[in-house]
Amino acid sequence: MSDLVSNDVITFLNTLFDSGDLVTIRPMETWSENGKKQTSILWSLIATHQSAEWISDKIASTVAAASAQLGNVFIGVCPRQGGDGEFELAWQIGTVRVLWADVDNITEAEVRQSVNGGEKSWRWA
Repeated sequence: MSDLVSNDVITFLNTLFDSGDLVTIRPMETWSENGKKQTSILWSLIATHQSAEWISDKIASTVAAASAQLGNVFIGVCPRQGGDGEFELAWQIGTVRVLWADVDNITEAEVRQSVNGGEKSWRWA
């Protein structure tokens, strides 16, 4: 397994997706310019694969390829369906298994305080 992909990442992805789910991976380069977040999609690396195939065979090579281009790997957290190879439309999400939040530039304590009544609502691993 690549140094870029830990067992924790594999466990996390296997928790989100069933083996037959279609998962979209979208490597992107991100940076700040003049105080604004900028992104550039690495189009040649975008793909949708069945979860079992991608997690077992393709994740390390995709992460390595994105890293070589200074990119990050973004994962569509909901399985996709339909679309004949195009998987970027809202109607293609038929299952939502988790709720998520983007909590950049905030401490864990601040997250706990701001979400649903603070620390007593959260169970952190």
